[in-house]
Amino acid sequence: MLSLLRVHARRAVAVAAVAGGAAFGVARWRAAQPAYCAPNANTSYGDANGNGNGNGNGNGDAHSNNALLIRKAITARQRTQPEVDSTQLHKKPFIIGVTGGTASGKTTVCTEIFRQLGGEGRVALLQMDRFYKTLPAHKPANLHNFDEPDAFDWPLFVETLQKLSTGSAVQVPRYSFDTHKRLPEVDTFEGADVILVEGILTLHDSRIRDQFDLKVFVEADADVRLARRIQRDMVERSRQVDGIIDQYLRTVKPAHERFIGPSDRWADIIIPWHDGPHNELAIEMLVQHINTEVYKRGLVPSVEQDASAQQQNQKMQQQLQEDKTKAGKIKRAIL
Repeated sequence: MLSLLRVHARRAVAVAAVAGGAAFGVARWRAAQPAYCAPNANTSYGDANGNGNGNGNGNGDAHSNNALLIRKAITARQRTQPEVDSTQLHKKPFIIGVTGGTASGKTTVCTEIFRQLGGEGRVALLQMDRFYKTLPAHKPANLHNFDEPDAFDWPLFVETLQKLSTGSAVQVPRYSFDTHKRLPEVDTFEGADVILVEGILTLHDSRIRDQFDLKVFVEADADVRLARRIQRDMVERSRQVDGIIDQYLRTVKPAHERFIGPSDRWADIIIPWHDGPHNELAIEMLVQHINTEVYKRGLVPSVEQDASAQQQNQKMQQQLQEDKTKAGKIKRAIL
């Protein structure tokens, strides 16, 4: 697992971090090698009785004996390991939890990771918003706190993620932000190599958090998040500015300070995602790491998946460009 790392938006800083990380990785790899793998002219090797000439000019018999002993030990250990039919093993998907405050950029980050990893068929995107509880009929929506843990159906959320982690198909509920109710329709999620779990409280509950192989916190300034939330709720949820700001100050901001913000202590990676150019380098680093971990598990995409991924990438890139254009028009209209 990656140690806690802040991936900065500035390319110069990020490139330096990559270079430093690479050097550290090489150092760790070298330190793990047996001593006999990299001898030099001044190395002193002892024989089986602990004797050596100390100047590296001996006949090399002791060195050969040491190497032979190590090879025998490895061979003996391999013989004691039970044989396992790898085709019968379930290859556990790589599960990533992505969290952050409201309108911090979580969905944008997940969408870009989804696209770069190959899209549908290889990646499943599970959004926590699907697990909101139905709002009680007697309770007005403007008095309900949608940002606290009690607003979610945790048992169903846990059960769904557990089934997905075993490669099983699972039915996932739909939720309407217009009526604040769970819809009768459901969506079927199939097993995938990579599962992205996105939401404001994905790191809050240990039953969910402990299933993640990688935990990501998307960070943005509070004023930036508020501006984004106003744009989103006006367009996607047909809400008025006064109501959006009132809800933000009354429930969203306090819940962020109490539950969401402090959850960054569980994150393996924190990605700054502010206005202006997005942190594309951070996404590239994340995708490279995910691909490495997926490859280690033997979850390698087929030629057909690669071809399908390229087509989906083109479609999603076009959609992202259209969304950016639409968001720019809305922002200019508000200003």
